[in-house]
Amino acid sequence: MTGYNMYVDELSAERINSDIEKVILVGSYFGTSNFGDILQLKGAIKFHKEITKLEPVIILDTLNLSKGINNVNEFRKKLEVEIIIFIDKNSIVNIGEFKLKQLSSAMQIAHLHLYGGGFMNKYWGGFVTSVVEYFHEAFKVKNYIISGQQVSQDYAKEFIDHCSKLKPLIVGVRDYDSLTNVENSGINVHFSFDDALEELLAIKVKVLQTTCRKTVLLHMNASSYTSKEDSDNSNFLLSNVLKLKENAPSYELCLLNAFNDQRYIVSDTIYTVVKFEDKFPYATYRVLDLTKVAYDENVTSGLELLNAEFAVSSSYHVTLLLQLIGVPCHLISSNEFYDQKRASLSVKGTLEEFLANPKEYLPDYNDKLKLRREWLLLLQNCFVKIDGAEEVAFKSFEAEEKELKSKSTEIASIQSLLWSQKQTTEWWEKAMHNQWKYDNLSKVVQEKDQRVVGL
Repeated sequence: MTGYNMYVDELSAERINSDIEKVILVGSYFGTSNFGDILQLKGAIKFHKEITKLEPVIILDTLNLSKGINNVNEFRKKLEVEIIIFIDKNSIVNIGEFKLKQLSSAMQIAHLHLYGGGFMNKYWGGFVTSVVEYFHEAFKVKNYIISGQQVSQDYAKEFIDHCSKLKPLIVGVRDYDSLTNVENSGINVHFSFDDALEELLAIKVKVLQTTCRKTVLLHMNASSYTSKEDSDNSNFLLSNVLKLKENAPSYELCLLNAFNDQRYIVSDTIYTVVKFEDKFPYATYRVLDLTKVAYDENVTSGLELLNAEFAVSSSYHVTLLLQLIGVPCHLISSNEFYDQKRASLSVKGTLEEFLANPKEYLPDYNDKLKLRREWLLLLQNCFVKIDGAEEVAFKSFEAEEKELKSKSTEIASIQSLLWSQKQTTEWWEKAMHNQWKYDNLSKVVQEKDQRVVGL
């Protein structure tokens, strides 16, 4: 097991040793501002606050301290959490500067939730699983849950080995290729869809209250992991931008920035435009910073830009958001990692084919939304306490009631379970409560489309 040093501020130290029930959250977010990573963490936080009533424990990398984010309360405010643990393989000499102290021991934390992301691959899988295994042992975790994972073929064996070692109660994957990669391995695996879904739907509701614009959206990530050769991907992206300009010359352009990170290995939209220099074909454009939207649910200014005609992106979560809104989006790919993302979002064909008729490439997510709700019930059951049971299997309300009504000693347990499931259902319905607005607006959007075609 890889060892880590843990650092906390005074408030985190006090609460982590309290008797309040907690859940450790490990996943795609370690402190860097990535649109999808932020939303996946926030989705996990809200699930536990509203459904399981467990207090989240957030794990961040000390790298973010060295970048100047030295006030833990900044993260506390952004993420709406109390307990934050910073980790590092090495000892931090100047921890006093950040008003932190080393955490040498703590009370047992029974629950650990590995929430979603696309990190189970050759790039980041080893790091994340090592963090999970460390915390699993350090806090004597009894209930380990995995959700929303994209498991690449190149890391499937390692992921299966990890699961065999730690024996998670349940495993959720966000795409069917991941399901194929780990099925028949003895893992209790299910299709969970994406852990950012509820947060994305909340953004969708706000966007659909705006007017559709004759705008094309563009997101570009030139980071090495987007390339087949693990190198700068800017030339490939530039060729796609030139095609976009040629095929849609009359549309306004809005750039979407989805990753604010000053590390040299990361090059999201704004940095990519700079790399293009004079080759970038657009003279004027708007910019929307999606990381600000992810952190602050009260942000509404600029969201009207997302109600566009169509989009081109190199981000999984940007693509998913736009598809949910009803904006056709082509996801660019030049390696197997992104090919898997494209398949999971039903993105097909070439950019030229997409630009010829974008509306034909808008997928239907109704089946996946239904499966997501079923997964949330499964997930909730894993946190319901039933005396004498190490595992809680999902059953329908009717079956559960019929079975346990015959056992007088377990009546209290079934009542608790049914109530928890009712809470989960209500939470999901709350997330979807404005879905009807999409149907009501569809006619209006179609009329606007017809007017745009006539221009």
